[in-house]
Amino acid sequence: MVDLGQRNVKQAIYEVMLCRSLEDIGRAPRDVFASPSKAQPLTRGDESALKRSKDAKGAPRPTTFVKPAKKFSEVARDSLAMALIDELNDDGRLLMEKWEEVETQLAEMVTDKLLSEPTGQSPSFDSSDMVRGHRVIRCDDEFSRDFLADCVARLSKAWKGISIKLVPAKDIPRRPRACIWLPKGLSSHERVLKTLRAMNKGVDMEDWAILRAEREMKPSQPYLFLINQRCLEQLKAADNKVRYGIRKAKVKVFLDEPDDILEDEVEDANKLLNGLAIDDSTPNTTPI
Repeated sequence: MVDLGQRNVKQAIYEVMLCRSLEDIGRAPRDVFASPSKAQPLTRGDESALKRSKDAKGAPRPTTFVKPAKKFSEVARDSLAMALIDELNDDGRLLMEKWEEVETQLAEMVTDKLLSEPTGQSPSFDSSDMVRGHRVIRCDDEFSRDFLADCVARLSKAWKGISIKLVPAKDIPRRPRACIWLPKGLSSHERVLKTLRAMNKGVDMEDWAILRAEREMKPSQPYLFLINQRCLEQLKAADNKVRYGIRKAKVKVFLDEPDDILEDEVEDANKLLNGLAIDDSTPNTTPI
């Protein structure tokens, strides 16, 4: 015979558990219990978003936004855009190798300023841009610009081999370009640069870079190079020619740089060549 008191306790426990389950169901979103036939269809915009989120092979696309490089003409007109340059090395390469250390020191100086004057004016910057191989720091106001100038002056001699200076972005050093007529069908840009350096020890080519190879001509293929100021006199002394393989290749140097051409992506080298006819009949004289 079942004890009525024990049965009532079990019944009470069951009812409590049932009520809690019903409460949880009531709190759940309605679409959880929607039947498949009532599910909302994807809109055209949703379908497009799904397609954009995958590449041609169906793999997820990276979502990181890459900020495009700024053109020189954009920063040159901004009076609050400043640039760090190295007075000892015009290409800025050594300074960029030290950039992490430089940024850390500048950040500490900003922190010291904020902690020592918590109610004072705060300097504010954006150092995310690179132009012509130099770090550009955009100051929010004149106070920030003056503060940055003082900080950089204090750090100017902090690292061996470089001398840091803050200048308006419009004064970033201009690196010259050069067109060199080389044999057709060369294998790689890296191999071209190594050959040029090995065969022309008297010309400073350490930081030369190939911007692009132009279309092949009948006897040669012109290459557009980013060179440096240091080699200009050396090229003059070599009659504006460099050795490559069994030839002495002609060099045409260009000091003028159109504002709308990016340093790292020259879309049309002919814009730099200013209408010059690129062939082996080009005179040997080079305006430098």
